[in-house]
Amino acid sequence: MQLTEEKIFRLAPDAGTAQRAREVAHFRRWHLLAGNGRAIWGEYGNPYDPFLVAADFENLAVHCTCPVRRKPCKHGIGLLLTFLRYNGEFSVQEPPDWVQSWLDKRDRRFAKKKEEKPQRSAEAEAALAEQRQRNRERRMADMAAGLDLLENWVLDLLRQGLASLEGREEDYFQELATRMVDAKLGTLARRIRQLPQVM
Repeated sequence: MQLTEEKIFRLAPDAGTAQRAREVAHFRRWHLLAGNGRAIWGEYGNPYDPFLVAADFENLAVHCTCPVRRKPCKHGIGLLLTFLRYNGEFSVQEPPDWVQSWLDKRDRRFAKKKEEKPQRSAEAEAALAEQRQRNRERRMADMAAGLDLLENWVLDLLRQGLASLEGREEDYFQELATRMVDAKLGTLARRIRQLPQVM
């Protein structure tokens, strides 16, 4: 699934929640950020009794243990935004029990719904396979465009010299890192964010 801000904010119950989610969407505000390919999870707030927050990329949904009644809350939306902007900061782990329990419950619910639905026709399956192929091709195109952008950035840097980076604000590197995230190049984005620390 291609995650975008539009898809994320579509989950928000109101504009206020969306705005508050922006305020928590930074990796330094979270005590833990992890994922396993299907889901991501994090811990936010009091380090001794944090809110447990998770997101499932299958049939996009979020979960949070905070007491806010109107869900999804800012923490769930904020976790997705944090992943979109800083996915290189998420460690790869096996899901803890509370995440796995939530995912299992969702799987059972969707399995029950699937049993109630008629099976897809061969034509529908073919169309679905074609859509997946298009998604893969789009992802590869995004990655190629990101690599082209990075190559041009490096060539400009070589022409100007490394000294041209001295005194650059963190936002300069963050902008390039964000574009790498958009291009599905999270590892490169993480390395770029580390550049100000070694300059």
